[in-house]
Amino acid sequence: MTFSSEQYSSNLIAEQFYDLIEMGRVYLISKGSLKPAQKSGKSFSSQLQQLSLLQIEDHTGLAWVTDFQESGEDIMGMSTKELYLLKYEEQDDAQFGEIVRRVLFSKFLFKLKVKEESFNDEQRVKIPVIKTKKVNFTQESMYLLSLIDKSSNKHKIIQIMDLLGLLQHLERRRKALESNNIG
Repeated sequence: MTFSSEQYSSNLIAEQFYDLIEMGRVYLISKGSLKPAQKSGKSFSSQLQQLSLLQIEDHTGLAWVTDFQESGEDIMGMSTKELYLLKYEEQDDAQFGEIVRRVLFSKFLFKLKVKEESFNDEQRVKIPVIKTKKVNFTQESMYLLSLIDKSSNKHKIIQIMDLLGLLQHLERRRKALESNNIG
């Protein structure tokens, strides 16, 4: 997981050129040099951006995907700024590690965009994550039951519906236990 902050790194570099900077002027700092900027009205964001390289797996195999801001926050369960502050400001590596361990082997549904690009006469496959959401086992079970309903007889469906009722009960019980652990 990589964090970057344009404002933070620019401030560190700007300190090197402090004596050369005039108030009220705009400068570009590039490759270790300081140049006065021509004002073009462009502004730059100083927000932290999250970029993660994830290994995901399903019944077809595994793939390495690139995960960006919004879906990364969905997976981690907290904002990029909160993660940055925890890791670099508070330097609480134990809690940061616990957050990462909590995410390992979690179940998510991913919407991916697979694209092939050519770079230096070499074909590369890139797989960015478009959307992420946690698996809702009850909803997924209902979907699978509807597929089974279309292809099998009613007797088997009644048995499966009993099983679905048990799954829903277990899901409610799990949520109740989680809420008791949080509170």
